[in-house]
Amino acid sequence: MEAFNLPYVVIDRNPDTIRRLQGRGTPCLYGDASHRELLVKAGTADASLIIVALPEIDSAALAVGRMRDLSPKVPILARVHGSAEAERLSALGVTEVIQPDVETSATLIRHSLSWFGIPKDRILDYVEQYRRSMETKRQSS
Repeated sequence: MEAFNLPYVVIDRNPDTIRRLQGRGTPCLYGDASHRELLVKAGTADASLIIVALPEIDSAALAVGRMRDLSPKVPILARVHGSAEAERLSALGVTEVIQPDVETSATLIRHSLSWFGIPKDRILDYVEQYRRSMETKRQSS
């Protein structure tokens, strides 16, 4: 976000992470992203986009619920681990779920096909097809 001059605020409950971010001049707040007061302070109600990358699904679900209360229409992207988490957060209003395992596989596919000299446009088309098939598979589970 910073590289593109897009405004953002990081919320984290790790004090070491907050100190490191503050040292770099990154806008950040210390605390639990599921606390309404902190979300208000971060400007959730006026956000153009929200990204949720919490490690625990229960915390992520609680945070998404509170975010939706403050900003019902803002797109929310969320990192999830597996289809059960994806379904849970999607049901709470997450716009798009990102699964690290799927993205890692897509990257491995892209690099492997490139290694064999497959043209870049064909690789990108195939990787997009792979991602769509994984999304379809997740939705039908």
